[in-house]
Amino acid sequence: MNIYLKISSMKSKNLILCFLVILFSACTDEVSNTLKQGETTTEPQTEVLASYSLEDLREIERKLMAAGYDVPFVAEQLATRTSSSSDEADYLIVEVLKVSVKSPNPSYPNYPDEYITISGVLLIPKFILIPPTVKLVVTPPPTIVVNSACPSVLFQDPDSVSADDFGLLYNFWVSQAASGYAVLIPDYPGFGDSSQQAYMPYVVREPMVKATYDLTQAAKLVLSANGYPYHSDISVCGYSQGAFVAASFVHAMETDPTYDETVDVLVLGGIPADLKYLIDAGVRADSLPLPYLYMYVMCGYKANGYDEIVLTDLLQEPYASEAFTILDGVTYPDPNQFLPNKPEELFTENLRLNLDIDPNLAYVNTILEENSVPNWVNQCKMVMLHGTSDVTVFYQNAKNFADRQEEAGGDITFIQVPGGDHTTTAAAYILAIPGYLLLN
Repeated sequence: MNIYLKISSMKSKNLILCFLVILFSACTDEVSNTLKQGETTTEPQTEVLASYSLEDLREIERKLMAAGYDVPFVAEQLATRTSSSSDEADYLIVEVLKVSVKSPNPSYPNYPDEYITISGVLLIPKFILIPPTVKLVVTPPPTIVVNSACPSVLFQDPDSVSADDFGLLYNFWVSQAASGYAVLIPDYPGFGDSSQQAYMPYVVREPMVKATYDLTQAAKLVLSANGYPYHSDISVCGYSQGAFVAASFVHAMETDPTYDETVDVLVLGGIPADLKYLIDAGVRADSLPLPYLYMYVMCGYKANGYDEIVLTDLLQEPYASEAFTILDGVTYPDPNQFLPNKPEELFTENLRLNLDIDPNLAYVNTILEENSVPNWVNQCKMVMLHGTSDVTVFYQNAKNFADRQEEAGGDITFIQVPGGDHTTTAAAYILAIPGYLLLN
């Protein structure tokens, strides 16, 4: 199913309906309190990073409204349940926990430890409007370049969360946790507790799936330990790199019997699904808005099991030699400052002209195809949004994936956002979540 979306068509008349459905939807699903033995490597560790009061929630909702996000707000409903004679700052609405657990190191043996401690944040509702049963929402974040921007670091100082489109994703999820949802936002391997212990497997499917699964199981253990019954199924969503991880994760949950997780809905925005298409389009583009992404792809493979990658086959000098310095995970939040935006200045001539005909580059296509998101007959509801003017993660890669998903027998709702680029389409993604995720 294809849908043509205008962002401005989202009307406030939906707010009451959204809120009422949020209020009662948690009562209708099967509830689970237990995990099967061995579902996570070790017992998770937790640390309280921050908390949000009713006053904080009001401020977040003001930011969202100022940015044009017409989504259900709950501060006023929560206020009616608190004592009018008490200070709103005294009411704890959402608590932010860092969740940490042992998981296989995707970068081993390039990095010394076979296992690392991966981490993420779990937003837990503390003042609940709905009955005391939570739905776990797993939402991998957009691309992380430096450790200071990973969720478990950002949430140590909630005021540091930016008010741009991607930063507002985190604020949005705080507001939804206040509605009664438990929200897991992973740090990727190589960030958070595993900073400098691994290299982020940027678009490497298998290790991203494993890390996300281990954190999801850890989050369930934490919910149980804190007295929260949770629904037996989870919801999953993601934007940009988060969409790649989310789709790869759900594909594995629904096709690999070694995993035991049921997903009810998957919402994706700005997804890099067809990696071969994206590289082909990038090397032939007039310019690259974010050239570091291509370098990140290559470094991610090189550090995480694909030793056959030769950076000098792909990148011109000095960029091939400096790639791991520019993208070291800690130093440069804006690696684009070191890179040209012209493909002919960044990529080797052989890559640009001969990727499909030079047998010495055949391994590149094999890696890209192996790690692209596969199509499958999905059991969950699946929604994908993409901006038609996205030249960072090209629109056609997502449209091609959606078409193949239907051809494979899958059920997908594909929403094109006219004129949306990779940044502005994040707004449409956030606006869609209450309709497709929270109402499910």
